[in-house]
Amino acid sequence: MKAILWCTFGLAGLLWATGLAGQGAPIERVLLDTDTMPVVQEGRVLAPVRAVAEVFRAQVEWLPGAREVMVRHAGREVRLTAGSRSARVDGRLVTLDVAPAIAEGRLLVPLRFLAEALGIAIRYEAATHSVLVDTGRAGEALRVLPLFTVRGGIHVLAPQPDTRISSPVRVHGQANTFEGNVVIEVQSSDGQVLGRGITTGAMGSYHPFTADVAFQLPPGMERGRLFLYSSGGREGEILHPVSIPVRFASPG
Repeated sequence: MKAILWCTFGLAGLLWATGLAGQGAPIERVLLDTDTMPVVQEGRVLAPVRAVAEVFRAQVEWLPGAREVMVRHAGREVRLTAGSRSARVDGRLVTLDVAPAIAEGRLLVPLRFLAEALGIAIRYEAATHSVLVDTGRAGEALRVLPLFTVRGGIHVLAPQPDTRISSPVRVHGQANTFEGNVVIEVQSSDGQVLGRGITTGAMGSYHPFTADVAFQLPPGMERGRLFLYSSGGREGEILHPVSIPVRFASPG
């Protein structure tokens, strides 16, 4: 069974934005997964090269005798070798911060370095704990790499941050939570609950969820948030909170 790509630490300082399309308007998103978990070495994310190549729409050639991989995209070529900090970008020798590694029979490569070398725009989106990848093709969906923690979590695919919503709002994502429960609240900017719904994901693995949540919008209110969480075993305990800023559509 494939597992959603995840890692176990904060990435705000490791991933960046460079001209990512669609930051001002909602764009369709495609959730991607892999059968091998990424790892963290020396503060860098190493992800399976074939999964990364799928995200980047790049071509991959593995040379088993040399333990080397060639990744090609848009006329650029990157050569990486398992266990070596030396790499070549269009024939030019460069030094990596961390060497590619082999885990579970898969070659893991530095995500940030490979994106930069291939000219791929990516950014970390804190609100959804994801890496967003722009393929550079007009009108094409953003590619989404969720970054979960091993202890569980909630990932929201839609609505995206700052989307304009109306009642009922459809919320779609994946969850791995206590007893599989996911509470979804539509709130005002000051935390007033305007509507609430409960749906289920899974416990012990990530599972998709979709829920329609109705809410009552006070006159003149323009901004608020979706607040998702899992209720814990103790009364009032909130686990895996996720906050998505939204705009409210005018009634009628």
